[in-house]
Amino acid sequence: MKTNRKKYMKQYRANPVNKEKHNISSKKWAAKNIEKVSLYRKKWQEKNKGKYKEYYREYHKEWYQKNKEHYQEKAREYAKENREKMYEYRKKYGQDRRLKCIEHYGGKCACCGETEIDFLAIDHINGGGNEHRRKVGDVHGWLVKNNFPEGFQVLCHNCNLAKAFYGVCPHQRNK
Repeated sequence: MKTNRKKYMKQYRANPVNKEKHNISSKKWAAKNIEKVSLYRKKWQEKNKGKYKEYYREYHKEWYQKNKEHYQEKAREYAKENREKMYEYRKKYGQDRRLKCIEHYGGKCACCGETEIDFLAIDHINGGGNEHRRKVGDVHGWLVKNNFPEGFQVLCHNCNLAKAFYGVCPHQRNK
């Protein structure tokens, strides 16, 4: 019985006039039954977590492509109106990424053992840091995006500069 009803409704809604009537009545019903609709959506989202995530991702991509200029204009307006808030957010985001990188590569200077976060930096073990930074821009972001590749270490600023100027840190020379 239910399958016949489903077939009938499918055929009924295939007609553009009936489809429009159905959409109007559905919207009216949804407006009157907001709680039921909300509960139904939550249950469906919970039951179909993977589907929903994928569906929303695809829907958002499509919407963004269709409304790209509008979206970017709104983002520029928001950034202009909330300059201080955006500055604070970017600053915190950068600090969090830097901390994540330092913690991943040991959290202390590989040469002298300094642990004060403000004194630590990421070092390219085989040199070439300036060239790499010019090429990729944000080194910390690049490290996170590339799953923390080998060839990097944590050094304090003193050891890092000594390595850059003299080829070796005084701590290593004295060993």
